Amino acid sequence: IKLLHSELGITPAQEPEWTTFAEVMRDNAKHMEQRLNQRSTTFKEMTAVANLDSYAAIAQEHASDMQRLANAFRPLYGSFSEEQKATADAIFRYRPPPHRAGTQQGR
Repeated sequence: IKLLHSELGITPAQEPEWTTFAEVMRDNAKHMEQRLNQRSTTFKEMTAVANLDSYAAIAQEHASDMQRLANAFRPLYGSFSEEQKATADAIFRYRPPPHRAGTQQGR
């Protein structure tokens, strides 16, 4: 998160939108970590059908989390200069936003 903040050149005026976006990233990571941990505790006992259902539920939750992230990013992106937008476009084109706590720590 810190690296992304730096790469995007977040200004003091953009901090409120950035804070909202960063909170959603953190919340999404916690949510996914909890879901994956829950899945791992029952994985060995899952039937094939339960495994597929569990994976499908995680995929749906991930999609919802990504929509929340996009909604939180939209106002921040709208506040960007053209240079910041170009940087964000390049970053997100080649490095999608993290969704797991371990991935976020490096940001």
